[in-house]
Amino acid sequence: MLERPRVDLTINVKQLLCELADEVGLDIQSFCEKALRAEVTRMWQEQNREAIEAMNAWVEENGPPLEKYRPF
Repeated sequence: MLERPRVDLTINVKQLLCELADEVGLDIQSFCEKALRAEVTRMWQEQNREAIEAMNAWVEENGPPLEKYRPF
């Protein structure tokens, strides 16, 4: 079997992505902020899943806290 020569190739992906984003009119900063917010929210929900489920179960059983003080 022939041995293929090793080829080193470096691509500046960040530059290519920025150029593509500019071409399609994408606001990179806004996009990144939204993606980061969504990921942090997803991580928080996963880390607190048990507590959220326990609180939801409590509300299902007892109703919303302080419900008797609601004016409507």
